[in-house]
Amino acid sequence: MNRKLKFLLTSQAFLILTVATIFYSLNPDFAKQIKTNSFETKQTQESPKISTIYNTQNTNQSSKSILYSIHNYIKNNQTSKALLLVDSLYKENPNSSLSYLVASHIFLLKDQNQLAYENLKKAANFSDFNKFNTHLDIQLNLILNKLDYFEANQYKLNLNDPNQVIHYIIYLSKKNNFKEIENLFTSDYLLSNSLISNLKNDFDYYKTFKDGNINMLYNLWAKTLIKDQYIHYARSLILDAIKNDASSHNSYLLLSYCYILSENYTEALEILNKSKKIDPYNQNINFYLAILNYQENNFQESLKHLDKVKDQNFQMEKIKLQGQNYYNLKNYQQAAIFLEKHLLLNPQDLKTIEYLLDIYFNQSKDLQKAYILVKNLEKLNSNSPNYYNLLGLSYLNLNNSIDASKNFTKALELDPNFYPAIFNQSKLLIKNNDLNLALENLEKGLKISQTHNDKKYTNKFTNEIIKLKNIN
Repeated sequence: MNRKLKFLLTSQAFLILTVATIFYSLNPDFAKQIKTNSFETKQTQESPKISTIYNTQNTNQSSKSILYSIHNYIKNNQTSKALLLVDSLYKENPNSSLSYLVASHIFLLKDQNQLAYENLKKAANFSDFNKFNTHLDIQLNLILNKLDYFEANQYKLNLNDPNQVIHYIIYLSKKNNFKEIENLFTSDYLLSNSLISNLKNDFDYYKTFKDGNINMLYNLWAKTLIKDQYIHYARSLILDAIKNDASSHNSYLLLSYCYILSENYTEALEILNKSKKIDPYNQNINFYLAILNYQENNFQESLKHLDKVKDQNFQMEKIKLQGQNYYNLKNYQQAAIFLEKHLLLNPQDLKTIEYLLDIYFNQSKDLQKAYILVKNLEKLNSNSPNYYNLLGLSYLNLNNSIDASKNFTKALELDPNFYPAIFNQSKLLIKNNDLNLALENLEKGLKISQTHNDKKYTNKFTNEIIKLKNIN
């Protein structure tokens, strides 16, 4: 087979795998499958434990809870929701660089570099700035290709720490210094880091093409960086690739997904349209457009694009997205058909379980299916607020108040600001006639949901508060 053709086919396979990873990352239940970005310290035996933005012992319990929520939103590519919590973090820490650093990080992920820079500059005015080992200044200048800044500040990096070597590898790639990169890839210690190991594998694959250009490597690395949630670095490499060759639809596809993950949907759609002009029959584009329209609540339009996706490699993700679209269109019978198919393929998908339980309990009233699904849910033994909240809600629907209460409590122990659990716990308190505490919880949950700009839950809290006050 012609080597160029072989690469194109393999590249498409990589793109499909990337789509699957990204699709799951758009759903909060898959957070545990996704590694966080460079802010989260990945400890090794040789490296000392350091204080980072999302793992600092020098904050009160309320701040830790807010940081936990922000971090989870970022891991699940919900940067806009994360940004809404920064003001709350500032109120808890008005004399700290913490809130400004977090804001800078979020703006960096959202490709709002000027705002990232402004918040970083403000953070530098606080005495605790240096204790947070963020290297945000280095990252920001790297993605802007200000390599002289990196060279002047390279001393800040500990090149014995694999998490910090990532920045150095990005710098070397932009300088086309692949000899030094190959030297780094000979270190077993550095290769113990899964991201560096995967970058090495990409590099080894790239070297098998004697006529391969730098764009090929940048695209391969961008896919790997996206999977590890270094979205800002992936985006920067892809933009470099497009500058080198503006005719590659693969680069545009990857760039569009970077913008989707950054919740910059207008830019994502613009890039997708450019890609479609280059390759109008590409299967990936229709799948990307389906996800984009789903994210924008254009559920019928999303279904239209899904109908055009015939590639078998997309089938699992396609089935789930079809079910979610029909659910949001309130076509619960069709939604159940697709969601049940998806659950057979991925029995640990909490979002699918959540939709199906709502259908069984509240729409089709199929308690037998609901009971079986709850029993399967119990076996998952996940450890997330969403899991315990979903389990608690299931017990509440089965009139098991004791186990419902236990699980809502577990959810709120993990994240006291997890307002879906606050809402469901309030419903349980109302059922148990503890109306004063229920009202207190509902008012607390209302404020949190308003902070998150969640209109659905804001309305739910408001309606329950009105009902409760009318009872009193």
